Amino acid sequence: MMDLRAPYASLEKNRSGTQRVTEGDAFVDQTNRFGKFIRSKCFEVLFFVVLLFANWFAYKEICAVLHSTGHRVHGRWLLLLMLSVLALYEVVRNTSSTSRIKKWILYIGGLYVSFFLYWVLSLLFFQLLALVMEWVVPYGMWDTIGFCLASVCAFLVCFYGIVHAHVVVPVHYSVAAGKGKHTYRIVLLSDLHLGIYNGTKHLKKVIDAVNDAQPDMVVIAGDLFDGSQAGAYFDQEGAAAKFRRIQARDGVVFATGNHDPATTDPNLRTYLRASNISMLNDYGLIIGRLAIFGRNDGISVREPDRRRPLQMVISGYQHYRPMVVVDHNPQGADEAAACGADLVLCGHTHRGQMFPINLFTKWAYGTERFWGHHQLGKTHVIVSAGCGVFQLPVRVGTDNEVVSIDLIY
Repeated sequence: MMDLRAPYASLEKNRSGTQRVTEGDAFVDQTNRFGKFIRSKCFEVLFFVVLLFANWFAYKEICAVLHSTGHRVHGRWLLLLMLSVLALYEVVRNTSSTSRIKKWILYIGGLYVSFFLYWVLSLLFFQLLALVMEWVVPYGMWDTIGFCLASVCAFLVCFYGIVHAHVVVPVHYSVAAGKGKHTYRIVLLSDLHLGIYNGTKHLKKVIDAVNDAQPDMVVIAGDLFDGSQAGAYFDQEGAAAKFRRIQARDGVVFATGNHDPATTDPNLRTYLRASNISMLNDYGLIIGRLAIFGRNDGISVREPDRRRPLQMVISGYQHYRPMVVVDHNPQGADEAAACGADLVLCGHTHRGQMFPINLFTKWAYGTERFWGHHQLGKTHVIVSAGCGVFQLPVRVGTDNEVVSIDLIY
């Protein structure tokens, strides 16, 4: 391996001090109108209104079932309790505490939010079905039956999602970047989100799947950690030992994501060294004829101005082929394609992680940046669904992926 950091030392010097990246250097938001709407204040208000309606709907369904059995809820205490649980989960999630109490509140709260989502969807479905049954066979206990079926259905889906969140699935692609007969195998990981929901037990399954794929190189495309405080919630030494078990001839490289600590964080750098992971953020490596470049994340809140134009990063190395670009957010794929990259490796989207959120994620990112293998001109783009869960401890309708790619050139 040859480290390409030295040629860029002068460029880094020019960017030092208080100087900000110019407008031309900024990350270009490629999401469609729906994606921009999801990140807007208007969507936050709409989401809050829908959440209130969902709680009110669930509360009324509970009251109706209790009334049909001769019971009733006095006052609005049950509704307030339901809203309070959600409010507590959100408040604790945004605190800076690293206590075990926070971990358990977030884990239990995540389970409740997951169950509540599928409970409301199931209630809507079974209550509509109850209306039909009431029209076909009047005077039945269809509302009560529908409520019970919805509760059981939500529990089963949530239980499946919890179990499936710890299953790792191998995925394989072949990419031709020339007419040669040389094959180089890259294993792509992304979005491990080590922290509250993903620990060393899950990481062991991921590493086992990596070694089974017999990679030449392992690429981690961002969000290795679930925030700068993630280290308080998992066994760091145990996880580092798991990473050192990776068997890859050319090692493991890593480009940060929006949830990772800043690239300048000394604790991050120390941990990566202990794990035998090399960080490639706006730097690259030459391996024979192959060039692989890692990108600073485009939407990192910790380093909003550290991303340089890819043309600057690869300057002087365009003659190396194939050219591989690792960029956590698939929105950067267009820039990489414009610079002549042969292969772009991304994560970030989680493929939506769970139904029906995956539908909204696909609408927001579009087919070519949502998940899977697509082409932008001659550039191959692979977006992984990730190999860990985020915010909620369930996966429904998607998989944790360990992606192996045979790069033929």
